[in-house]
Amino acid sequence: MIPLDPKRPSKLDPPDPYLAGAAFLAWLSKQGQEADLSDCLDKWHLHNRNRPTKELVGVGLDDFIKYLGPELIIKGRRHYGEIVKLTPRGVDWAAEWAIKYKVQRWHHGTQIPRKY
Repeated sequence: MIPLDPKRPSKLDPPDPYLAGAAFLAWLSKQGQEADLSDCLDKWHLHNRNRPTKELVGVGLDDFIKYLGPELIIKGRRHYGEIVKLTPRGVDWAAEWAIKYKVQRWHHGTQIPRKY
């Protein structure tokens, strides 16, 4: 894995999550940066089916988490079960990739730029 530059918080640092991964990360960010593992698995399969990316064909959620690394996303446990969580560094990083792939999920109070 290519190491992240600690002085630069994101700006399209590697690794590239590709389209399906960016859509999943945008969903995870919108959930409050963490979600139950079962919900994440459902969304992971949905995003891979709806936004197929040749680089992620056959890649499971566990492999995707390992690919991104613990600096960006972790799989952990809470008292109610397993979760997937973006790290503080991963939140900014995921937002940049979601914008690049145009899959960001805007907050209801955010003004969306319109093209006339």
